[in-house]
Amino acid sequence: MKIDRKDIGNGIGTITVTVETADIKDKYNSSIKDYSSKASIKGFRKGKTPVNFIKKMHGHSILADTINNVMQAELSNYIKSEELDLIGQPIPSETEKDQMSLDPFKLEDVTFNFDFAQAPKLKLKSAEDLGIYTTYDVQVPDAMIKEEIANGLKRLGSQDETEEAIIENDLVTVKSVELDGKNVKEEGHETEFSVLISMIKDEKAKKAFIGSKKGDSLDFNIYKLENGTTDDYVAKYLLKLDPENAASVGEMFRGEVIKVMRVTEAEKNAEFFKNFTGDESVDTEAKAKDAIRTNVKKHYNKESENLLKGKIASDLIEQHPVEFPEVFMKRWIRVATENAETLNIDQEYDAYAKQLQWTLIKSQLMEQHKVEVTEDDIKAAARERVLSYFGAGAAGVDEAMIEGIIPRLLNDQQQLTQIHTGVEFDKLMSALVKEVKTDVKSLNTDEFKGVVDAYNEEMKAKG
Repeated sequence: MKIDRKDIGNGIGTITVTVETADIKDKYNSSIKDYSSKASIKGFRKGKTPVNFIKKMHGHSILADTINNVMQAELSNYIKSEELDLIGQPIPSETEKDQMSLDPFKLEDVTFNFDFAQAPKLKLKSAEDLGIYTTYDVQVPDAMIKEEIANGLKRLGSQDETEEAIIENDLVTVKSVELDGKNVKEEGHETEFSVLISMIKDEKAKKAFIGSKKGDSLDFNIYKLENGTTDDYVAKYLLKLDPENAASVGEMFRGEVIKVMRVTEAEKNAEFFKNFTGDESVDTEAKAKDAIRTNVKKHYNKESENLLKGKIASDLIEQHPVEFPEVFMKRWIRVATENAETLNIDQEYDAYAKQLQWTLIKSQLMEQHKVEVTEDDIKAAARERVLSYFGAGAAGVDEAMIEGIIPRLLNDQQQLTQIHTGVEFDKLMSALVKEVKTDVKSLNTDEFKGVVDAYNEEMKAKG
């Protein structure tokens, strides 16, 4: 076996691997004999197929596999022994033939040429030199606590269908069809959804609903129907369409009331407070308010920390530019990406390069801070993901059900990769958060939402 490396410059080079006859002769002959002993071929007794017949029929593929296995093992060992930190894996040189010309009856030396690019070593700033970051102490208003309890009373109350006229707290199901002016649009979009009357933000539409009954019809702008909704929310939950497909659908709809559910609030007592908070010790409104405030505060503290982590990561990328060998990178992306023929490499290259830049930065920082992801970390993160599926009802979910879902989640390679990447990021950034300089700013919830929205817009603009 011969392995030579030629460094061209700027981290680019070529590795030439020559697999000699002596390297594969015994392995190839052994594979042929093994195949012959197991083959069941018409005209021959099982295990008695002549070796030359096996070589004629299957020798080319067996030889190719043998050579490739030997070559890949040696190439991997070489990269490890030379301590080469490469961008991805070496890729066949452009001059390399697509298919080896092999003679299963006459073994010869075979030469492979691979191009590679070494990952650049970065001189990373220490976290404390990145600058001063603002963390946020979000004040939870009493009105939000009151609203949480009011929503809990409705959520834990009873729902009964009624034929009576609609009132403020009813949940109404409407069968709706798209309009063209004042008339139903020919072949217009049809949809069915439920809306809580108290959540309707279009006062004209709310007044039209209140007092109506099952069977009545009324017109409304579907995008102005519910409070606090985005266009994507309307597309997904009201129009029941993908956002990109919703663009061709109009805003005005005519809805027929097909069901009215009367929501009767739960009684505000010790049982309600225990069920609402999931804590047996919370049996009064005062205790419930304290518990709610604590949980809401935890939520905003987590959001503030996530914002800080995102800003640190963004600054690390911005303050540590990396020049990649673009020609090699584009070839590597084509080779390494499934369905590469559907990619617009030139258009998507910047996103790939930025992702790789972060991977290099993260790798060096994890090594510096001795950050490791353990099996227990993965299981804990998977558990959190499962609990998130149940939302506010997670406290009442059977433990055996949760434990049954976790293994299925971790057997999904895409989910496992997402969880592993998330844990890596969280553990690394938690280490960096302890090192950066910070100051604290007190905000109300609306002000904090403005900060988050502004940050998201900034990140969107940066791509």
